[in-house]
Amino acid sequence: MSGAEAVAAKGNLRPLPTCPTCQTIPSRRQRARLEGVVTGMRLGWKPISTEWSSAGAYYGANPGDRCNASSASWMTPTTSSKDSRSATPAHVAIIMDGNGRWAGRRGAMASVGHKAGIDALQRTVEGCVELGVRFLSVFALSTENSMNRTAEEVTFLVQLVRSVVSDRLDRLHKEGVRLRFIGNLEGIGDPHLLKIIRKAETLTAVNDTLTLTVALNFSGTDDIVRSTQALAQRVRDGSINVDDIDAAMVSETLSMGYVAPENREPDLLIRTGGERRVSNFLLFELAYTELYFSDVYWPDWNFEELEKACADFGRRERRFGG
Repeated sequence: MSGAEAVAAKGNLRPLPTCPTCQTIPSRRQRARLEGVVTGMRLGWKPISTEWSSAGAYYGANPGDRCNASSASWMTPTTSSKDSRSATPAHVAIIMDGNGRWAGRRGAMASVGHKAGIDALQRTVEGCVELGVRFLSVFALSTENSMNRTAEEVTFLVQLVRSVVSDRLDRLHKEGVRLRFIGNLEGIGDPHLLKIIRKAETLTAVNDTLTLTVALNFSGTDDIVRSTQALAQRVRDGSINVDDIDAAMVSETLSMGYVAPENREPDLLIRTGGERRVSNFLLFELAYTELYFSDVYWPDWNFEELEKACADFGRRERRFGG
């Protein structure tokens, strides 16, 4: 058994290639990125190269071992020029639904389901890295939910977010995850939470393995209204003319405007828990997003379910209104 096969067996991954020059084993992150390619090949995606790159030169199994080979480019899944199917979604959005019902079926309080949902999110972050997804946007709490839930449950959710960000920030940072939060954060009324959020965003600002956007006290309609008000103010100030306003400008002033235009709109929206609606999440950005609905409650969501959703996406032809 080769070194890579041994690592694959230990980590329950499919066998991955070693460096053709030094035969050392890829790092955990590189194994994850290559695993995404292997998954893509199994789904029929077409790699443009099977070589390691100098930019991807990695440390081997022993401290200090480093591959000095200089080669071409990372093996990356691409689409066929003959069809419009996408290899892997660059941007996945998820409505994490079903925590309360999951807990109810077990005779437990909703808070138990919310805690289990945090573990599901951690698995999903790791799964996205493994599959090569670059942007993950999750709906943690809608403005409507914050009004419809009991005060006790909303308080618990806010405290849970606060503790999770604090407890898992270092781990996410080490894994190269960039954290961003969107929504009416000031409206939550928790200055300590805001401080923790800003610290997390600052610490992870330059990470580029995965951008994780958490929508908290978020409303898609309110986001559009705020964008409209901001543009109207700019017209009043004379910095722009009414005729200058187009879809691109509106998009830039929305909460997701910090993401580059080519990745701002999710390729795939997943909703767990059996409901079939978008529930006021990223309304402007979801215009041409592929929708995937699952009956699996969020706390039970795992890598296999994520992989299944991405496989379904890979079989679709995106027409963008055509």
